[in-house]
Amino acid sequence: MVSSLNIPPTVYTEVIKDLYLNKLSSLGGNGKILTATERETLDQIRAFLDIDDEAAYEMHGMVCGNAYVQAVLEAMGAGGTGVINKDYYAGLDKLADRLMLRKDSTEQLFVTAIKVHTHSLTHTHSFHSHPRTLAHSLPHTSIRPSTHDSPYLVCVCMSVCVASDEASAHGN
Repeated sequence: MVSSLNIPPTVYTEVIKDLYLNKLSSLGGNGKILTATERETLDQIRAFLDIDDEAAYEMHGMVCGNAYVQAVLEAMGAGGTGVINKDYYAGLDKLADRLMLRKDSTEQLFVTAIKVHTHSLTHTHSFHSHPRTLAHSLPHTSIRPSTHDSPYLVCVCMSVCVASDEASAHGN
């Protein structure tokens, strides 16, 4: 039927992606976490509209990324130290799957959460002292142990980078 309307394929593709994006945004926008039923509904819509996985991953990353970042921040805050308990990683993986986020997207979102966390630290602590004092004043922040050998070093480096970026922005 669509071919009989002489709609150019690029226009058709953009229209169906826009339809899917609108539905995805209504279910998972503004940091909402998709329920299993909502994810199944989206899977059915995506199959019906014949949207390829790459396009779906991109849309899910845009719409659902904030929910994942918030979940990582909550996991960091659960113990009050900024360290993510190793038991929480399975839950974060399940969440990423439900939100249809690619592994590389979750890694980027994880780093974003760490930047947000360390950024909040730079606004609550004074870091104009010796680097050794800086290192001792920060809580440990964890990145997946399989990815990094020293999560403490990553936190310190990221905090210094955030503080350094802010100083550069202010001409210091």
